[in-house]
Amino acid sequence: MVWILTLSLLLLSGFSTEAQQGNIDEEIARVKKELAKIETERAKVKKERAKDKTEFASYQSRTAQKVTALKNQIDSTGGQIKALSLIKDSLESSLLKENTGIKQQELLQKRLRETLLSSCSALLAESQKLPPLASEQVRGSLTYLRSELSAASVDNTEALHRFVQIARDMKTLSREIQVAEGASPVSNITGTAYRLRIGTVFEAVVDSKGEHAFYRDKDEWVPIEDASLSGSLLKAVKIREGKTVPVLVNLPFASVKEEGAEDAK
Repeated sequence: MVWILTLSLLLLSGFSTEAQQGNIDEEIARVKKELAKIETERAKVKKERAKDKTEFASYQSRTAQKVTALKNQIDSTGGQIKALSLIKDSLESSLLKENTGIKQQELLQKRLRETLLSSCSALLAESQKLPPLASEQVRGSLTYLRSELSAASVDNTEALHRFVQIARDMKTLSREIQVAEGASPVSNITGTAYRLRIGTVFEAVVDSKGEHAFYRDKDEWVPIEDASLSGSLLKAVKIREGKTVPVLVNLPFASVKEEGAEDAK
């Protein structure tokens, strides 16, 4: 009787061990399945990040080219201002020394007026390449000055002073950060919209909820697909307006320094 009882206990112990081993095998299989799933997700995320990195590098390159082009344009404008100043000095010197040289005075006035007209047209063409918020601040003044010069309804000295001021304002725009609230320039965004301009190389518009946003590139409004960047744009606007505590904000923007390009922080 004791022998039969011992045998029964041994059999029950064996069955229990086998059941435990089965549970362990099932758990190992489940863990392996979860690990495989995680590895697949990691590979997918890695591929998407590589794609985003390539696209952003391309955007950085285009932005760097635009910054370089605008810098050259501003430098060229500085040269025109210096040339106009020399013409003005020459005109004033002639007027002081040759009171009887009316004809020469008229010719110099005409030359200066023609030079100013040409410079206004050139600067107006360059202003149209700026982001809309920046372009709007100088385009009207340039157009009005050019019309006055064409009609000879403004004195050359005053016209030169105004042209120099407009050129300086245009250069100042490259160092400004501007926020504007109002109607959206993009039909896809309805209601109140916020626009953010950084210098003369970046402008974006975002809706009041920070869900939809567009940035300006090559005279077009390009949608920002990343919802987190749209939210960052709205946050940047609120920080600029003093409506929230300053924090670091990620923007789809690259700044280019003299020695090369680097990501905006």
